[in-house]
Amino acid sequence: MVVADRRLGAITKKAPLTYARVTIIDGDQGGGKSMSAVAIGVDATFEGMTEVRLKDGTVVKAEPVRNKQGFALIGYGRLWIDGKPRTMKIPPGSIVRADGVKVIYNGHLFGIRYAHMELADIIKHIGKKDDTTLNNAILIIDEAYIGGDRREGLSPLVKALSKLTKQLRKRHIHLVMCTPDSSELDLRFQKIEVEHIACSYDEDIHEVTKIMRNPKKFRGLKEVSYDGRTYRKYYDTDEIYELPDVQLQRAIAMALTGGDGE
Repeated sequence: MVVADRRLGAITKKAPLTYARVTIIDGDQGGGKSMSAVAIGVDATFEGMTEVRLKDGTVVKAEPVRNKQGFALIGYGRLWIDGKPRTMKIPPGSIVRADGVKVIYNGHLFGIRYAHMELADIIKHIGKKDDTTLNNAILIIDEAYIGGDRREGLSPLVKALSKLTKQLRKRHIHLVMCTPDSSELDLRFQKIEVEHIACSYDEDIHEVTKIMRNPKKFRGLKEVSYDGRTYRKYYDTDEIYELPDVQLQRAIAMALTGGDGE
């Protein structure tokens, strides 16, 4: 077994990006899609760990603890407690922070610094060149079919999100989209995909397997497996994502008029 792939880490503006970083993750319900997306943000945070805010509000200096392969151990750190460094498990209720790592998620995370942002909030930051809120971020959109369904391709929501995809490279954004079936996403999202990850979960051994395709990084397919228990505590596995008002209004109108929406 190997741990989750660490290449999908922090994005820093050291040099211009030569392509837009877009990862689409799909798989059956309960197959590890959200977990694999969250793992990208968690891995980047632990790789770049600089401090930890303890449960009582105290902020202490911190560094990653690495395994023999050089990857940061998730859930552990080297913390300066009372001025002395200690290699230890991150205490419950703490928040791990990493300078230069910005994670934005339309769900809720625990244990790492991140910004919760609904689709409507994301859209508000699109199109204004002086708005840097989304810049240099790992932007994770869970249940992406809600805002990016190909059957809704002409809706204001999909058109607004598609405009964001045209700015990913210049804004240094790593966009991660999760959906049960990637073919349901608008073609504009599918066409700019750089990395595709198909997930499955073995509940007997708590293992998530990712079949990865990324022509920018390697040829063919790559299989990576990891213990799902490592990441489960960092997010809510049963979080529900609401439909935008515009989609609800359209669905209600169609139901009331027998399907024509008029």
